Amino acid sequence: MNGLAFGCTILISLLGAFGSGKLKLGAAPWLILGVGTVGVVGAEKLKVIGFFCLHLNTGPKEYGYYQNDYALIRGFSIDDNFRNQGYGSNALNGIFEFIDSTLKLEINHIILAVNEKNILAQKAYRNSGFFVVKKDLEGKRGKLIIMEKSKN
Repeated sequence: MNGLAFGCTILISLLGAFGSGKLKLGAAPWLILGVGTVGVVGAEKLKVIGFFCLHLNTGPKEYGYYQNDYALIRGFSIDDNFRNQGYGSNALNGIFEFIDSTLKLEINHIILAVNEKNILAQKAYRNSGFFVVKKDLEGKRGKLIIMEKSKN
């Protein structure tokens, strides 16, 4: 497994679990791991605390981004038991370092779509350096806001 740590958050590639382990143009699944307390006080164990897909090529094109240096984050999710503990922020704040060192790709922009009603997610993304670039896009479950984070 390929992985990279950010503070107490670790991103692990699931590509090896799905065949050759080689990155193909499309969505690549990643786990977000963190150290969490299990059972006994003071006992800590590495646990899966979140997930996301990093979608290249056709993913960003769905939202009108045709440049090769864009990637789309899909399905970013942190388990309810681990929210508000900094794991998601650590993962999002280290996303470019993660892409550079693990995937060896020239990605300078990350975009994501968030439901306009999901105010908490919007706030978390803004706090991690994302800004709104498009509003009022129709999604399967309501209107979407497109947010972007640039490398520089």
